[in-house]
Amino acid sequence: MIVLHIVDYVLKIYNSFPTVAALFILPLISSFEVVKVERQSITVSLPPKLLEAVDRLVVKEGYNSRSDLIREAVRAHIRRNYGSLEKVAEEGV
Repeated sequence: MIVLHIVDYVLKIYNSFPTVAALFILPLISSFEVVKVERQSITVSLPPKLLEAVDRLVVKEGYNSRSDLIREAVRAHIRRNYGSLEKVAEEGV
């Protein structure tokens, strides 16, 4: 998620100040390696009011999609209740 926010900010800077972006920012980010993360799709059914809340949060919090928001919510739940994803994977729930 952090990477996506960085990309959004870089694009905003580039659109507002293309010379600054070309001289200072683009050379920095060109050295980053893009890593593709394997993902599996699931289907989630939500009541209409909850889906409306998700959609409002996607816009308000700047997520790129519902999936990004839900992924972050699941990660936060795991960190809060179990400490880390690794702990859950190793020990089970």
